[in-house]
Amino acid sequence: MRNLPFERTGALESDLAFFKKYPSGDNPTKQPKEGHLPVAVYDINKIEETSNLKESLLATSVAVVRNACKVFGLDTEKFKLDAVERINPEVLVEIVRQIPQPTSSNYHARNTTRQTDEEKWVSFLHKHEVKITVLADFYRNVETLSKRTLEKIIDTPSEYQNLLRHLAQDMKTLQIPLPKNLSVDEDAFFTAFGTNVDILNTDDYETLREEIKKMPEFLQPIGKNSFWANIQDQLPGVNAVQIYYKVPGVRTFAHLENGCLASININLGGGECIWYSVPMEYSARLQQLVREKLRFRDDETIFNLGFWPVLQCCLDAGIPIQKFTQKPGDMVVIGPGTYHWVQSNDITTHIAWNTARPTFIQLASIGISHDHYLSNKYTPMIPIESFIWSFAGRSGLRGDFVPLLKHFLCR
Repeated sequence: MRNLPFERTGALESDLAFFKKYPSGDNPTKQPKEGHLPVAVYDINKIEETSNLKESLLATSVAVVRNACKVFGLDTEKFKLDAVERINPEVLVEIVRQIPQPTSSNYHARNTTRQTDEEKWVSFLHKHEVKITVLADFYRNVETLSKRTLEKIIDTPSEYQNLLRHLAQDMKTLQIPLPKNLSVDEDAFFTAFGTNVDILNTDDYETLREEIKKMPEFLQPIGKNSFWANIQDQLPGVNAVQIYYKVPGVRTFAHLENGCLASININLGGGECIWYSVPMEYSARLQQLVREKLRFRDDETIFNLGFWPVLQCCLDAGIPIQKFTQKPGDMVVIGPGTYHWVQSNDITTHIAWNTARPTFIQLASIGISHDHYLSNKYTPMIPIESFIWSFAGRSGLRGDFVPLLKHFLCR
């Protein structure tokens, strides 16, 4: 279980045949590039339509649901940084420091040659905490400075190169101070990605939790039929919502969700994000390639190093890639065991959490990931024993889920 199991199920071939038979309504002639896989995109106009999607979304590798914010009636303004800052200005939030760059490059903070090597996947980030007011000030400064520069470029387009140089210099002056123990290139600009801003189970955040309850039950973090229904543990980002505050160029490195759970990510606006994903059937092959590219030692675990897969390397290794744009208002549903990595193109706000529905694939994935974590000397976050016992006495369970549950109970 050092790597996840690799198995061809025929699902991908079936998907390709389906999409070829029923091409996109937006552009019927457009097919994915060689080595890429299509992505299911559902355009909904009323909340009742989501019940028709339930079976598909619970079985997907990755899917996009357009107009989700509007259809669910989410008040996106309540999640914006200014509004959350007012709830508790003294709260500490985690920020990730990165070098903003195109999706096609992977500059490292300590790369003295300042060259990007596309064969090296290892990525750099540094985490530390600041008051939410510090993050909000940075966020506002980036937005103001960027808009001001854009207006100048529109007025005098011939000067755009000089204006962008000045923008780069000004950005560096307004960056949040780096921790003193961090040694980096003195000319590098380190942006701040506001990750993991927790919507806590306190009265202060009640209005935000009420917004999430507007969504269909099967998409909520803790639905009445989910594994979490009878579990008291609150795990931020897993069964409790987290907010992500993004500026252009920030990245979420390639990862699986905790316990290979499915996940929900909603773009509340204002801009777009680029997503890449690899279906569960090819997760093992991706992990093997990561070990090669990062030159792992035997005692190193894949969970301790951040990496940004090079697209062409994956395609050359026969790993199919799904690539798509998440627009404001879009909900992305990531299926169990799907590797994914994301980069923001704009200033934007996202909310995200895991779901744990009682399906055969989800339960099997939880069991596999548990053993996978132990083999990599990594502590599992998902309370697998509590999950299993919470379903031991339930009625109405059907299909392959039941014998799998019994097998886990015996274990």
